[in-house]
Amino acid sequence: MKRNPVGLMIYNESLNDVIVSISHPVIKVINIYSVNVPSYLFIDIEIPNELLLDKKNN
Repeated sequence: MKRNPVGLMIYNESLNDVIVSISHPVIKVINIYSVNVPSYLFIDIEIPNELLLDKKNN
């Protein structure tokens, strides 16, 4: 199964103690990156290509 990585940039006033999770059976969080600025958080997720193809066909 080929996977499609997606990078997300999240912004809020303070993301110091945030807990990242996803409740989907096949979409997974790969990496979480914090930077020196507590207002930003970067998250990499994987979405299987089969899921993306299903959405395009509906």
